[in-house]
Amino acid sequence: GDPVTAKADLLTLLRNNPKTDESFKALIYNHLAKAYGMTNNSDSALWYINLSVSNIPDQSIDKLNALKTRANIYKIRGEFEKSEVDLLRALRLNDSIYQDASMEISLLQTYSGCCTDRLQFDKAVKLMLQALDSFEKLDTSSNDYYYKKVKLHIALAECYASAGYLDRSEKEFDQYLPMLLELNDFEGYCRSAIYFSEVLINSGKLEKANSLLKVLVSSTLKLNNDELLAYIYMLMGRVNSAVGKYNQSLPDFRKSFAILEKNHSYYLLDCAKDYLIALRKTNGRNEAVKVLE
Repeated sequence: GDPVTAKADLLTLLRNNPKTDESFKALIYNHLAKAYGMTNNSDSALWYINLSVSNIPDQSIDKLNALKTRANIYKIRGEFEKSEVDLLRALRLNDSIYQDASMEISLLQTYSGCCTDRLQFDKAVKLMLQALDSFEKLDTSSNDYYYKKVKLHIALAECYASAGYLDRSEKEFDQYLPMLLELNDFEGYCRSAIYFSEVLINSGKLEKANSLLKVLVSSTLKLNNDELLAYIYMLMGRVNSAVGKYNQSLPDFRKSFAILEKNHSYYLLDCAKDYLIALRKTNGRNEAVKVLE
């Protein structure tokens, strides 16, 4: 929802319930921190998340969510080392107390999301490989653990791509993406396949990317998710532009831009940049003016 409204509602909740349980207050602090983070007020976000972390005992799994939130706030502030401290602490707590596989994957994805350079991504890859080694020792006949193992391999594929290991990333995606379909995780498949498409485009494997994107259009239509569909059209336009087929890229950019504009999407500017380049290459001056407006 709207983070500004959320802040107001949460602060009102705190004021109206001064004697509420400390653990409940800690959860409110956690949500306040997220709301302040979303409005780029990292100082206030850090203030509230510190209250949350200090008021939640290690024995509560909420502690892990609070540490994850604080790591993301440190990410906003560009303080990777502090993010790393919190995430490693959360991973150790999960390993010693909860052994929650879903939480472990979420923490590792957050760790990868906080990375900004090759060395940091290498650390994330190492942590994911260690986690996968632990998964191999579990009962893999369980559908639940099989699904989580696949999700961790997908997270590793994305991390490999961010670290610049595009061939390793492609190998992981090729092997584990189809398994998401087998497990009926259609939205997870579409989101990860979109990421894979970008990896292929960055690797110069445009035909393979184009084939995957065409399959994704029909899959995403079934999900009724406009923003995913718009992103796929944008990538299809980029593939055609990359091989100089600017006239063929325009219909895809038009579809993407219309959907993103309707939904006031964050990705509108990304699409507009590529769209305008294609219009310049095809002398579409009048259409370019409308896009700029």
